[in-house]
Amino acid sequence: MGRISIFLTLIFSFVFSYSQPPAGYYDGTQGLRGEALLNKLKQIITQGHQTLNYGDLYTYYEKTDRVPGTNKVWDMYSMDGQCHAAYYYYFGQGQECGTYQQEGDCYNREHSVPQSWFNRGLPMRADLFIVYPTDGYVNNRRSNFPYGEVDNPTWTSTNGSKLGTNSFPGGPNTTVFEPIDAYKGDFARTYFYVATRYKDDIPSWDFSTNLAYVFNSDGTLKDWAVQMFLQWCQIDPVSDKEIARNDSVYAIQGNRNPYIDHPEFINYIWGDSSTPTDSTVQIDTIAYESFTTCPPQGWLTFEPNGSNGWQCSSNGDMYANAYNASAASDDWLISPQINPAGYDNVKLSFRTWTKYSDNGVTYPPLHVYYSTNYDGSSEPQSATWTELSWQAPDEDSQTWTSSGDIDLSSVNQPFYIAFRYISSGTSANSCALWRLDNFLVKSERILTQTLDLKPVTKATIYPNPVHGQNLNVNLTLSRPLNVTLQLISVNGATVLTKIYKNQGAGLHFYRLAVPEGSTNILFLRIITDYGTQVRKIIRY
Repeated sequence: MGRISIFLTLIFSFVFSYSQPPAGYYDGTQGLRGEALLNKLKQIITQGHQTLNYGDLYTYYEKTDRVPGTNKVWDMYSMDGQCHAAYYYYFGQGQECGTYQQEGDCYNREHSVPQSWFNRGLPMRADLFIVYPTDGYVNNRRSNFPYGEVDNPTWTSTNGSKLGTNSFPGGPNTTVFEPIDAYKGDFARTYFYVATRYKDDIPSWDFSTNLAYVFNSDGTLKDWAVQMFLQWCQIDPVSDKEIARNDSVYAIQGNRNPYIDHPEFINYIWGDSSTPTDSTVQIDTIAYESFTTCPPQGWLTFEPNGSNGWQCSSNGDMYANAYNASAASDDWLISPQINPAGYDNVKLSFRTWTKYSDNGVTYPPLHVYYSTNYDGSSEPQSATWTELSWQAPDEDSQTWTSSGDIDLSSVNQPFYIAFRYISSGTSANSCALWRLDNFLVKSERILTQTLDLKPVTKATIYPNPVHGQNLNVNLTLSRPLNVTLQLISVNGATVLTKIYKNQGAGLHFYRLAVPEGSTNILFLRIITDYGTQVRKIIRY
């Protein structure tokens, strides 16, 4: 069903607890892979599934989709990843749709898998794992279009969700809706849930609709959709929002989304099913930049020649083009410092897109380097840079192309990545346009299945967001462990390390002093003898 092997460990924190499926809920799944695991999970999550009344969903949302500590509706079509929005909806204030003329008028029930695809049938129509509360106007603009990726949107919501022609490689040339990165994993795991819970029902759904772009006639997901959803799971790993919602839906509906409880199941079914049963690949995200917020924090630009330089695109990426510049360009875009310490098999990847040609420069006119002696502020010529090989798109192809995984495993000290755009002039045929997106530095670690990947059975981090310096970390350990707590800045630098030896099984309380001057976004790395977990910390 595909060939991508993933195990996701980066968890963004909002509610602060691990999901707790009842004991024995996933009995019988041990050692299963592929179709056998899919069928077993379908059996598990079908049993106990109670068909809900569609009209009751608004009431259920008060338990499943409330922003913690508030009366706000958690709307993934209007809020960013930190629950900030241009407008808010509140439970109990009669803001359910209703009629609407624009964003912010009312919220309603969004079928992430459009109900026209399954003829408005039950239990799908009222399945809480499929139906989310969202702004009514955005819901209407999304219509029954499939999810996809959009390079040139025809419409963009206030939180950055986009409507336009699909640009994901191998996907259909049709209108799609792209949610923001912060929620892509939520919707991807929803579709993996649908492909499992309704596996034998999907062939009877309405294939005259946009359903046909996403599912095959036998009810399996199309290959392009699988690859996209796998990438979305990597961009947006399981969050505490999903974990808490999974528990709440289970209390109401009687079944769970197994891909929230066990993200590794996704790989076992849609990834490389030939992966040995006694091992898996753990992928840790070391640095990621989607350029959705631009200019990106910590990134530097230099323009030794010309005047245009690297700029923010309205499409949520970076671009460079010397057209109409003051001189032929030699423009640098440099990442924040990235620290590979403690990681194995470090790899870099990104996407590029190009238009037009540059007849005076050897193709491609975009060069990629790393440096371990750059000081993070000076002109790039002051440092030593090593050029990297990567997969560029065809000249003037106007197609987003992955660089492929670029091996950085030999780089064992903090480094910077630089993108250098060179042109031969400032007019047509002398300067190509280049775009850059989805910058990712990750590590791949082989883990044997004999390791307990969840020795920390519960983690509570508070306050988060944190104001001031004191951050409290409560860990419940399943066995005696050595524990290391690290605070990592967004540029990969370690700002605090605390080591606690020989911690016994049970509950432990730790208090960390967040250094003054730390960045507004930090990552708490929880390291034990059996693996690493990461939580996102917001400072204000």
